[in-house]
This record gives sequence, C-alpha cells and structure tokens, in this order.
Amino acid sequence: MTRINSAHTSATDHTSEAGSSGTGESAARRGGTSRKRGATSLGGTGSPQPSAPKRAATGGGESANPPVRAGADKLLRAHTRFFDDNSVSVRGFDVSPAGPGAAGQKRAVSQALRGTPELSAMLTATVDTMAQHPLENAHASRNATGDWMSDSHFHPTNYVQQGMVPREMLKMMDEVGIHRTVMSPIPTDVMPCGSHDEHAHAPNHNNIPAESYYVQQKYTNIQPHELTQGVEKEITQGAHLMLNQQVDADTALFMQIAQLSHAERDRLDPMVTGLHLGSPLSPQALLLKLATHPGMFTGVGEVTIHKELVQQQYEGSRQANLTNNVQSFKHLVATAGVIGMPVVLHCDVDSTANQRANGIGQPQYLNDLKKLFASPETSKTTLIWAHCGGIGRFVRKPIDHANNLRTILSDPKMSHIHIDISWSRVARQIVMKTQPDGTEVPDHESVHAWAALINEFPDRFLFGSDALNPQVKDTWAETGNMYKPLLDKLTPEARVAVKTGNYDRVITEARPKVRAFEQHVLTRDFVEKGLRSSGDGRVNDGPHINPDALRAARDEAYANAGVDLTGRPLDAAAH
Repeated sequence: MTRINSAHTSATDHTSEAGSSGTGESAARRGGTSRKRGATSLGGTGSPQPSAPKRAATGGGESANPPVRAGADKLLRAHTRFFDDNSVSVRGFDVSPAGPGAAGQKRAVSQALRGTPELSAMLTATVDTMAQHPLENAHASRNATGDWMSDSHFHPTNYVQQGMVPREMLKMMDEVGIHRTVMSPIPTDVMPCGSHDEHAHAPNHNNIPAESYYVQQKYTNIQPHELTQGVEKEITQGAHLMLNQQVDADTALFMQIAQLSHAERDRLDPMVTGLHLGSPLSPQALLLKLATHPGMFTGVGEVTIHKELVQQQYEGSRQANLTNNVQSFKHLVATAGVIGMPVVLHCDVDSTANQRANGIGQPQYLNDLKKLFASPETSKTTLIWAHCGGIGRFVRKPIDHANNLRTILSDPKMSHIHIDISWSRVARQIVMKTQPDGTEVPDHESVHAWAALINEFPDRFLFGSDALNPQVKDTWAETGNMYKPLLDKLTPEARVAVKTGNYDRVITEARPKVRAFEQHVLTRDFVEKGLRSSGDGRVNDGPHINPDALRAARDEAYANAGVDLTGRPLDAAAH
C-alpha cells in the first residue's frame, strides 16, 4: 500500500489536548512535511504494491524549529500516514520541554525531531473522518506505563480455540496503548479427561471438565515452590494437548472477515504457529501455508520446544527437543530465515525436575540452547527467545541469569538472537522477590541488573505481553504495568527501542521480505515442481526442505525479477 508520511510538531498545555489537537489535522492544513516513500507491503494483499505514491500531500518542507506557543508545557510531534484506501494512521509523541522558557521548548522540539520521544498515540481513521472530527474523543486511556508499546508476544486465542477477532483486538489496543501486535494463535488443543461420574450434575452433562488452559483451574495460581512432583503429575495427567495445524487457516479466515482498512491492517502481524516442530515436513508445511494465504503472515511463532508441563502433556511422538530431535527444528528455522520471517521461540532454560533436584544455579538447557543459537542453520534467521530467556510459570529465574544472557548477546555467532520480556509471571520474577515470610517486595538488585543488560544491548530486547485472549484491558496491560520499575531505569533510547523501535525493525520490516518471497518464489510452477513433484528442480532433500537449495531458488528468482530481498527493484535501490 502506498504510504505518504507527514510530520508536524505542535505545542499544547495538556497531554489530553496533545492527543487531539496535535493529530487532528493533516499535514496539508498544518503546513507540515510531506515525504513520499516507496511502498512497504503491509501483508494485506498477495502482491507488492507500486513503489510510487498515487497521490501526494501538499505542504512545505519540515521546519527544524517549528513555531512554539509561549507557555506550553507539552509538545507533540505527530506523524500521519495516508493509505491508498483513504484510511489514515496517526502516531504521536509527547515531549516534555527540556527546561523553562522558549530555549527549553526548542531543545524539546529538537529532541522530538531526532525521534527519541516515546509513542503516545496510535489512532486509525479516514481522511473524511479526520476532516470532520479531529479525533478529540479518540485518544486512548493510557496504562500505568505512560506511553504506548508494540507487542511482540500476544495470543488472541486460548487452548480451546476461543478468542478475540481482529476488530475486538484493535478496540482494546486503543484502550490499553498497543501500537502494533503480533497475532500468535495457540497451536494446541487442550483435551481434559472426563469419566462416567465426574461432573455428572453439570448443566451440559457431557462429563468433560470445562478447562481452557493447560493447567487446571484449581492449580492456576499455585506458586513454583508448591509444584511438587505429585502435583506436577496430577496436572500433566489431567489434560492432554493435541497439535492443531488448522489455526493458521483460522487466523487468515478471521482477518479476511474483518475487512480491515489498510491503516488498521498495518497494526497487526499474524504469525504461523500450527507446525509440528519435530517433523521433518514442517518447513514444507510453512511454505505451503504461505502459498495458500499470500499476503497474510509476517513471522513464525511463538513455537515451543521445552516448556515445563506442556511437553509432558503433548500427545504425539517425535516432539522436538534440544538433544536427539533438534535437526528438524533447525531446518524449519533455516527455512524461515530464507523467507525473511522472524521466529519467536519458547524454550525453557531449565526444567522443574532439575530445579527441584539441584536448585537454580545450573540451568539444564542453557548449553544446548547456545549450540542451537550458534548453529549454521539458525545463523541467518532472526530468533526472538521468549520470556526473558526461558523463564516460566514454574521454571524460576536462575541465579545470575542476566549474566548468562550477556554471554549469548555478546557472542558474534549469536548476533541474530533477540529476547522478549513477555509474560506477567516472568515480569514478577524480574521486579519482585519473596521474603522468608512469604511477602513480596521490590527486587532493586534484579531490576538494576536487567536494566544494565538492556542498556548494554538496547537493540536486542522487545516488549511482549503474552496476554492470552484477554477479556478486559487490564489483563493485556498487566505485563507492561508490572515492568514500570524496569522501564524507568532504561536510557530513553533503550526504552523506546524496547517498547516500539525493535518491533518495527525486527517484525514490521520483515513484511516486505515475506511478500517478495511469496510473489517471486512461491509461484505456481515452484509450488508444483519445487515442493510437490519428485522430479528435477525440487528443493526437497529427502523428507525435508534443503535450506541451501531453497536459498538458491530464491536468489535466482530475485535475480530474474531484478529485485532485492524486500522486492524493491535493484535499479531503484541503486538510486
């Protein structure tokens, strides 16, 4: 979709006014900047859009020192993006003046123009709506973190495939303060066990417990130290999990039903999750899902290898693991890298059994994870390791975990590894500690250690909520609110990177790569002869996709089309 960006800066006395007056007018009316940009395909259509805008906004060049009204205590820099379907996306930044008087306000403006302030508004509308109503009542109620975030880890559905549809998501995103979010459907179905007598008097008389999570309701709030071996056995035997490969088709269906505007579509990144990670056929399954639903998906994941109780509840042989069945997963990761898709991985750094037996000093899976991350197969794929590097509901944060992660982030062989800080249960382990009497108090030492780590590697961390089909906005906002002590300790640049910037770089910027792959590589001829046929020209090497053969096919297709990895014409890139 063609995008035309405009930028303008205004002064206001109140934050609420900044949310309306600063964003309610187009750049043409305000005399702001109009810049033409080549299209970055949003994933809403099956083919790339023209690189030249169909229309241009009017207005003069951007002023380095826009006029500032005397006495203002807030400045707002707003970016307005126009899409070809007449929809508009408005993004604002609140900036507090750096000091008293005009000089301080000018410094704040200068800071705004460098792009360092934090996102404070993300609204979608149409050009006509903006002309008639300056969005006075559309400013979102912001959560306790104060500014907006992009969510790299969100589940619109639960373990019985019930959940939010896209328009419900967008409405709550405006209420919570979510700029963009992934859509990662839960790829497993929970199958509670029933008996002849159990729940015999339940209204539905079907004798199946009404569970929608992999942990039974009575155990939902138990603490890690309460997970004895006996309790763990009862939980894992109380329900089983079955892989559901249909979830990605369901995501595509509900996205199509929603009939979103281009501006609304720009805020959602559907992810592929319905893949059997232990199967050598999973790379082919990924390619066929893209061919079936072109223009839909941005990345892969969250996908899970080791996860506390889940691996014990999972029905089916040949589950992926880090020891004797890791190669199929490595081929899947390599395939995603050839396509240009980031992969969000859940893999616990430790196990409940190891922590019960040996404490939290030596994580069971840390060394095997390092081998996975440093392997040639994964080296060209952007990997996002979930939950602060493998902490879980019952898997506790290991001793010196921040320094363990520092060894990964500082290793050049693992420069493709990123970490999300998702899940409220993980956030609690980062910012709180439990006293001997059982009470919780702020853990200043942990917050300091994690702030130092993120400030050292600001481009490697992403915010994620790990909200699961939230019914109220407070549920979606919980993780961000809990992380406020940590976010406050970050440098301004690191805070912006974690909250929105790294999402845009790692996830949003993957969209045109995936669209280009779909258009130029996943042609009818390639799908028929390269994926399905057993004749010459296939990229299948035995039962799995050969990543090197797939990369060679991609490079040849792009060379023939005269485009780069984002689908941009090479002659245009040269200029």
